[in-house]
Amino acid sequence: MTLLEPPKEILTILRNSLPDSLTNLEPDDTSGSEEILAYVAFLAAGLCEVQDFTPSTWADALKHHFSDLQGCDDDVIEKFREASEMATMGVDDADSYGDHDDDTFEEVCNIKFNLAYGGKILLRESKLRLLRGRR
Repeated sequence: MTLLEPPKEILTILRNSLPDSLTNLEPDDTSGSEEILAYVAFLAAGLCEVQDFTPSTWADALKHHFSDLQGCDDDVIEKFREASEMATMGVDDADSYGDHDDDTFEEVCNIKFNLAYGGKILLRESKLRLLRGRR
């Protein structure tokens, strides 16, 4: 029994990342697997909130909890991390950066950012791509 409801979207992504042997858990499961999955979903939601998707951070935070579940290994954590990143950050569309035939120029930076001044958000999830020698 969990006291708080875990984030539904993250919990769904987690269940889709698990092997088939763990996806058919009953709500009255006495092994504690449901509570472990809820706790892992809360941890993953925190990592998504701060937009930290480095594989080592996710492995350090979740490996101990996944070791309690049968059939979970590093591949499951990586699959879960990638799916969570796609759901949180979205997919970069190739057309948003303009021409991609600029192989002759060195890429200086390629980032997504938010810009705020005071309490106002001026730019939200804007993309910036700078190429050396190109205007």
